[in-house]
Amino acid sequence: VKCRIRIKMAHSNASSSTSTKSNSCKVHPLLKEVAQRWTMCADCNASNPSWAELVRGILVCVKCSGVHRSFGTHISKVRSMTLDGWTKQMTLGMQESNAKFNQTWEYHVPSAYVKPTQNTRRSVRERYIRAKYIGVEPFAKNNKLLPAFHKDQHGPL
Repeated sequence: VKCRIRIKMAHSNASSSTSTKSNSCKVHPLLKEVAQRWTMCADCNASNPSWAELVRGILVCVKCSGVHRSFGTHISKVRSMTLDGWTKQMTLGMQESNAKFNQTWEYHVPSAYVKPTQNTRRSVRERYIRAKYIGVEPFAKNNKLLPAFHKDQHGPL
């Protein structure tokens, strides 16, 4: 896991620019292990995800993390692996791998919902991620959040 630190540099002409410097930083050792197991985003399979969704204990890419963040913290809590602080408890809550995780969480997503790639438009990405984690029935229709259906709980749709 590489760390990138953004430093705001003020110039004398009242304008400013941002430079990015690679730097070593402290990453929790358990988080390093998680990053080695998770080589792809749990939602779009982009390589080397650098964000985590803490409720489910998964790693996601920056584009998918934005979708998760838009759902609100009552559904999804997103943290950067390199920019945010991590506790040992957070790292212990991470899933073993994206393959095992997706066997359960993608089972119920209807085939009409196309799994995004790293180049997918945000609207398509959001539709799929919403179906995967919240369900396909809109909140306004039933006035409650529906968790994703799992094959272990409900069998085939």
